[in-house]
Amino acid sequence: MGLSELVRHGRWRGSGGMPRAVFAGLAAALAAALAFQSLAVRADEPSAAEVLAQRHEALSRLAANLGAIHGSLRRGDRGPEVSLLQQALEEVLGEPAAVDGVFGPATERAVRTFQAQQGLVVDGVAGPRTRAALARALEAVMPRRHTVARGETLGAIARRSGVPVAVLAAVNGIPNPDRIRAGDVLWIPDPQTAAGLAASGSLSAAGGAATAADEPGEPGPQAGGAGGAAGTPGEGTAPPEAAGGEDGENREDRKGEASHAAAPSPQPGEGAASSRAPAGPLALTFNDGPDAAVTPRLLDLLDRHGVRATFFFSGAAAQRHPDLVRRAAEAGHEIANHGWDDRLLVGLSLAENTRAIGRAQDVLAGLAGTPPRLFRPQGAAWDAASLTAARRLGLDLVLWTNIGAEDLPGVDAETLARRLERSAYPGAIVMLHADNPAAVQVLERLLPRWLEAGARFLTLSDLLEQGAAPTAF
Repeated sequence: MGLSELVRHGRWRGSGGMPRAVFAGLAAALAAALAFQSLAVRADEPSAAEVLAQRHEALSRLAANLGAIHGSLRRGDRGPEVSLLQQALEEVLGEPAAVDGVFGPATERAVRTFQAQQGLVVDGVAGPRTRAALARALEAVMPRRHTVARGETLGAIARRSGVPVAVLAAVNGIPNPDRIRAGDVLWIPDPQTAAGLAASGSLSAAGGAATAADEPGEPGPQAGGAGGAAGTPGEGTAPPEAAGGEDGENREDRKGEASHAAAPSPQPGEGAASSRAPAGPLALTFNDGPDAAVTPRLLDLLDRHGVRATFFFSGAAAQRHPDLVRRAAEAGHEIANHGWDDRLLVGLSLAENTRAIGRAQDVLAGLAGTPPRLFRPQGAAWDAASLTAARRLGLDLVLWTNIGAEDLPGVDAETLARRLERSAYPGAIVMLHADNPAAVQVLERLLPRWLEAGARFLTLSDLLEQGAAPTAF
C-alpha cells in the first residue's frame, strides 16, 4: 500500500477492524514516510508531516463535500454521494468498508452503528443530522496543525493532545525534542494514529528524532527501523525546554514540568519507579539465542514466576541448541523467527530474504512443533524485500516499544532497570536479549514488582490478538 492509501486509510485500527493485509501496508508506508533513508521502500516518499498534511486536506474536503449533500441517503441509492458517505463511515467507525457508491445492507448497518454511537435516531437513513454528526466526527480523526506558543513545551503539547513526545518529534522531524521554537508549526496526528505510530517500531531514526531517555555517552536506539515508541506522552523522554530563551528556543523550567520529565535516578535502596509498574497485559520478548549459558537461566526465572514470553530465536543458534528451543516451547513460551543468523537482511534480494527467513522457519517449526507466526529482523532493519518475504511465509513483522531501554552493550543492569521501569505499561512489547546476562539480573529484580502490581504477561501473538498492541506489520 502506497502513501495515497495511507492518506485515505491513515487511522490505525484495532485487530478487530482493519484486515492484517491493510494494516501491514499501512505500517510499511508509514515507515517510508518517517524517512528511513537507508530502508525506505521508495526514495521519493514524502515526509510524515507531508503525509499528515495531505490527510488533513483529504478529510477536510471529505467533510465539506459531505455537508454539501442535499436530502437524505438511504438503502437503494447509488452514486458519488453514497461513496462520500461510505468513505466517511469507514474513517469514523475504523472498520474497512466497500466504497462502491451503492447504499446496500452493509452501508445501512454502518449508518445504524454510527447513529447508535452518537445517540441519534437509529433508522439507517443518512439524513442531514446524521451527515452533520459524521462531519464533526471526521474532525476528531483529522491531523491538526498547532503553532508553538511562547513558554510551551513539546511535553505539554503531547500531554494535551494525547500523543507521545516521540511521535510528535518523529513526524515533525524534530532532531532534539528538548528544543522547539515559539512559532513552529507542528502536525499532530489523531490519538489512534499516534498510538499505532508509537507501537510500530518506526520512530527511532525518523527525522533525526532522538530518544531523550538515553543518557550522554550511552548508545541510543538502533537506526534503520529499530525499536518502538517511548510509551505514553512524555514517557522515556527528557523534559522539553520551554519558550522564552534569548534565541527564541523553548527552554523549560524543569520544576514546572515534572509531570512529563524522565524519571530521576533511583537513590540507593529505593525502587526507581514502582508506581509505574504495569497493571495490565504486556509482552516480554527476547531476541537472539538460544544461548547455552544465559537462556537456561532465563527459562528458570520465567518458570519460577509463571511468566510466558516470546523468544525470537535465530535458525542457526536453534540448530546448535535444539534442546533449548524444545524446552522453551514445552514451557508454553512462543517461539518466533529472528532470521537465520546475525546478518542484516536490508539490501538483499527477495529471494535471499525468503531463503534466510524460510530456512529459520523450517528449523524452528520442526523443533517447536508449530510454525512461528511472528518475525523480527536482525537489528530491527527491514525493507520492502524482507517485509514481503516474511508475509509470503505467513509471518507478521513485529518490533518492540521500549526504545532507549534495550539491553544494549555497555548498559549496566542498574541503568537498564531504571529505563525499563519507565518503558513498561499495559500493551507494551518489552525486548531484551536471550544471550545477555544483564537481562536475567534485571528481570530478577523487576518481575516480582511488576507481577505484584497486576502485570499480566502474554505471548506476543496473544497480546496482538487482544488488540492491546497494534504493532504487527
